[in-house]
Amino acid sequence: MKRPFSALLSDYLDGTLPASEVEDFFSQVGENRELLAGVIDERAEAGALLPEHTARTARMMKRLEAALDDTGEKRTGRTGVLLTLSRWGWAAAAFVGVLVGGFYLWHAVHGKKDGPGLAVAQHINVAPGHDGAILTLSNGIQVVLDSMRNGVIAAQKGANVILQDGRLAYDPTGKQGGGPVYNTMTTPRGRQFQLTLPDGTKVWLNAESSIKYPTAFTGTERSVEMKGEAYFEVAKHATMPFRVHVDGREDIEVLGTSFNVNAYADEQSLNTTLLEGSIRVRAQNGDNVLKPGQQAQMGSDIKIVDNRDLDKVMAWKNGAFNFEGLSLEEAMRQLERWYDIKVRYEHGVPDVHFGGKIGRDVSLDDLLQMLSGTKLKFRMEKGRELVIMQ
Repeated sequence: MKRPFSALLSDYLDGTLPASEVEDFFSQVGENRELLAGVIDERAEAGALLPEHTARTARMMKRLEAALDDTGEKRTGRTGVLLTLSRWGWAAAAFVGVLVGGFYLWHAVHGKKDGPGLAVAQHINVAPGHDGAILTLSNGIQVVLDSMRNGVIAAQKGANVILQDGRLAYDPTGKQGGGPVYNTMTTPRGRQFQLTLPDGTKVWLNAESSIKYPTAFTGTERSVEMKGEAYFEVAKHATMPFRVHVDGREDIEVLGTSFNVNAYADEQSLNTTLLEGSIRVRAQNGDNVLKPGQQAQMGSDIKIVDNRDLDKVMAWKNGAFNFEGLSLEEAMRQLERWYDIKVRYEHGVPDVHFGGKIGRDVSLDDLLQMLSGTKLKFRMEKGRELVIMQ
């Protein structure tokens, strides 16, 4: 006696479906589309779709999508599933994303919203980024943290440098004397890392970023310098304000708060987003005090934007891409940093915009395969140059 489709689906999602029932399961996918979407919805809301499962579930969902296509159903006929993505969070979106063609994506050229699926001209075997960084000590010696084991990795003036479970921290020794000395942490493309500063402030560095800081904070203020993108959770110290000097373009004054700074040189503006507390943003053309949820966008002048989408701002720290409303160029700049690639547009930049979320743990090949709904084509040249053809 055949088991009901719901039971087969449950075992499939758990990875326990017997090989003898796989063919029967896939033969019933097309006629059970609504049930399939409903079960995934329930699991997402129950928290069963965890970030560490996204790579496995993405592969499983790709098989389901192929089975759906084999039934003759068109992708444009499955938009009902897309409407529920916004309330699931990125893990659920990653889970269902492949089922409905990966990210949902629309083609803005001439107002078209349909067209043949995206094609990848060849297999692009580029792994996603991972935890790793280079620590430059006060004497100029560089330590590659990717390959270091837990424990004390260096002795610096006023502190021992400790690596523990992929995080760097400083253990004060009390032996200072003289002026401060500085360390610099740098994350190349394809790397990210977490750091606890000597005062207890926590810093997350996105790919292609750096932060310079003293091995012990002394004097009347705590001061660091950064480039790229970083998220700060600043330890409170009422008599010693915390200051971030951003790429020579902006200063941020803090007493105790959490905020994100995106200061990549190739972005249109330097964006500082406040999550909690209060910060003062200073630049040559003025200064502003931010409230939680506000973002200071610094270009030719400082623009304050209320009610920013904090989930979108913090997606990188939470292990996801959030491409909601981004242009092709904006999305590809994120891929360049995370996958350590160079993107080239063969015939100009297509007018394409993205929507949706996906975990950053998928390979570049899988990510590109998930994109659908446009006439875009890709090929890889010279090892790590992704050429976008139109």
